[in-house]
Amino acid sequence: MRDLFAVLAYGPDKAKLNTALGAAAVLAEDRSLNITLLVPALKHCENTVLADVLGEKFVKNMVKGQHCTFHDRPVNIKSMQTVNPLSERGVVLALWGGDKMLKKVDACRLASAIVVLSWIESEVEPWVQRNNARVIDIDEA
Repeated sequence: MRDLFAVLAYGPDKAKLNTALGAAAVLAEDRSLNITLLVPALKHCENTVLADVLGEKFVKNMVKGQHCTFHDRPVNIKSMQTVNPLSERGVVLALWGGDKMLKKVDACRLASAIVVLSWIESEVEPWVQRNNARVIDIDEA
């Protein structure tokens, strides 16, 4: 059974992104798993709040497919076009997705845990209710 979590944010909220990254890191560390960052698109990722938080070079290296670690756990980045939901077995951190991304996340049946960071809270709230996902507040991370 997958553990499901959500961090509700509105827009490019660095504090909430850090909360979501921290939750994914703790889950991956506790279970010795890899982390997959799922983003809407890889193009221009190095010019987003993700690069502001993780560093532009780090994000560029992930986009290039180079080996990267976050909190000593392997981390990679995939887009809506490059993710294969059936191959995701670690912790999936879905960043800023709407309905289409949430459908991809739901298809990640083999993932151990899923953390969703919203861009617009109201787009993720039905997913949270439908899946009984635990909402992580910024103070919990």
